[in-house]
This record gives sequence, structure tokens and C-alpha cells, in this order.
Amino acid sequence: MPRRSGGATCANCGTVEAIRTVVVAGPAEGTKRTAYRITVRMDDGSFRTLSQAMPPSVAVGEAVRITDGAVV
Repeated sequence: MPRRSGGATCANCGTVEAIRTVVVAGPAEGTKRTAYRITVRMDDGSFRTLSQAMPPSVAVGEAVRITDGAVV
């Protein structure tokens, strides 16, 4: 994952801190679906949690970039 040179932080870069599988209510009563919550510690020290329907292709500890609301 490329980082900015000179020690500057990348506003959209971070490290995966946690991946949780959660079951959430679906649109119809009684239905459920699985979601994946990915928590990223951003380079500036803040945290962002993103939710997605598909299993993530990243692992805890991996450097990532958040682009258009998705972990890349």
C-alpha cells in the first residue's frame, strides 16, 4: 500500500483493526442477513467502521485504503 513520502499521513489509509460478522434484520419481517463490519485505524489515529455484505478480502493487521466507502 503506497503511503505519502516525507512522513505525511494519507487521509484515506489505515490498518485493519478488527473484522466482525454480524446478523442484521432484513427488509422483510423475520428475515436476517449477514454483514461484515471492518474497523480501520486510520493513519491519523482515528477509527472508521465500514459495513459490507460480502466477506472482506482483507485481514486484521493489513494496510488498506478506504475508497468510495469501501476497504481496498
